[in-house]
Amino acid sequence: MLAVAAIAFFNPFQKYFDKVFVPQEEPPLGNAGCSCIWRSSDNASYSAAAEIPIKMTERYFECFYTALGDKNADCLQALSELYASGCRDMVYDLAALYSNEMRLKGSSADLSIKSAAVHLWLKNIVPVGNNGFIISLRQSAEIVFDKMKGITSGEGIYEHTFVMEKYSGQWYITSHECGGGVWSYSVKAMNSICGSSNPSYDLLREKLGDFRRVLPTKIKAVSRLITVKGYDSALPSVQQEYGREGAVEYAFKWSSALDLTRNTDSWQDYEDDSVNFVSQCIFAGIGKMDTEGKNKWKWFDPKIDLESSDSGCSNSWFKPESFWIYCTENDHRGVCCLGGAAGGQLEKGDVVQLMMSDKVFSQVIVTDVVTDVSKNTLDFLVTGHDSEYVNFPLSLIPCDSVRFIKILGWND
Repeated sequence: MLAVAAIAFFNPFQKYFDKVFVPQEEPPLGNAGCSCIWRSSDNASYSAAAEIPIKMTERYFECFYTALGDKNADCLQALSELYASGCRDMVYDLAALYSNEMRLKGSSADLSIKSAAVHLWLKNIVPVGNNGFIISLRQSAEIVFDKMKGITSGEGIYEHTFVMEKYSGQWYITSHECGGGVWSYSVKAMNSICGSSNPSYDLLREKLGDFRRVLPTKIKAVSRLITVKGYDSALPSVQQEYGREGAVEYAFKWSSALDLTRNTDSWQDYEDDSVNFVSQCIFAGIGKMDTEGKNKWKWFDPKIDLESSDSGCSNSWFKPESFWIYCTENDHRGVCCLGGAAGGQLEKGDVVQLMMSDKVFSQVIVTDVVTDVSKNTLDFLVTGHDSEYVNFPLSLIPCDSVRFIKILGWND
C-alpha cells in the first residue's frame, strides 16, 4: 500500500480566518470529513481583501469532497448555496458529483470516503471592481476510504479558476473552470450529451437527467469487466518473468498527489504523459526494450525513429492506441503481453486503458488489487500521470469503459 508521509504545512492565510464570515445556511455536507490545507503560494499576491475568495474556495471544496465521498449525499443542495442561479458550471459540477455517487453505489467494494485532505496552492487573486474576484490555484487531495483500511489514495494536481461576485450582499461563484479530474470528465460528458461545446444552462439542466439515466449502465459494465474471472486457456510462456514489484516501486517513486514528480520538459511535445509513464514502469520491471521486428517498443530520445535499434522512440511507447496494437499484434516476442485480458487475470504491474466514447484518453498501471475474503477481485488501485491518480480505485475513475493488458515478461 502507498504510504504517505506526514508533512508540516505553512499556512499564509491563518491570520485572516478568525475575522472572515460569509453568510450561509447550515452546511448541507455529506458524511465524509474534509480539511483544506493551504500550501506555500506560487509568488501570489494577496491581502486582507482576499478574505472572501479564500473562505469561499475552502467552502467549495468542503461541499464537493464531503458529497463526493458519500453515496447518500444531497448533491444538488451541496452546491446550490455557493453558485449563482443559472450558472452553467454548477451543472457540470453536479454531473461530477452524480457520477461519483453512482460509482459508489455500483462498485463491488465499499468505496465510501472517510476523509479527504485537500491541498491548495494559491496562484493569484485578482479583484474585479468592488464586487468580484478571480482566484486561480492548484489543488490535489489525499483520500482515506472508510472500509479499505490502510489505504491512502491521491488525486491531483489540478488547476482551478473561480470567479466570485457579490449580489445583494451575498457572495456567489459565477464561474469555475478545471482542466482535469472528474471536473474535466463532467464537462466532456455533458457537452457530448448536449451535442454542443457551449451549451446553454437550460440545455445542460435538461440533459443532466439523461446523463444520470445512461451512466449506471456504463458503470455496471466496467464493474463486470473488473470482477470477471480469468480465461481458462493457459497463458503464453516467457523466458524472463516480469518484475512486478520493481514496476510498482517505480510507479510510486515517480507519482505523487502533492508534487509533480516528473521531468515535464522531456514530455512537453507529447499529447500526454500517461503511456510514457506506464512504459517506463514496465521497463523498470523488465529492463529491456523491443527494438527489432515489425512492432517496436522503445525510447532512446523523443524523435520517432522506427528503423534504428539504438535511437529515437516508437509510437507504442507514448501513444495509447499504438501501445494497444503492440500488445495485441506482436507474436509474444519482446514484451510478452495479453491485450484484452480478463479482470481476474490482472496483478500488480498490469495495465488499464481508460476509455470514453470508445476512445482511450489515459493509461494507468495497477499498483494493488482489492479482493474479498475468497480472493475474488473487487477492484484495482491504479496509478498514473495526466490522469493524476495515486493508488486510486479504478471504479471511482470517471470513464465509460476500460481495456486490460496483462504483462507477462520477455521473450527473445
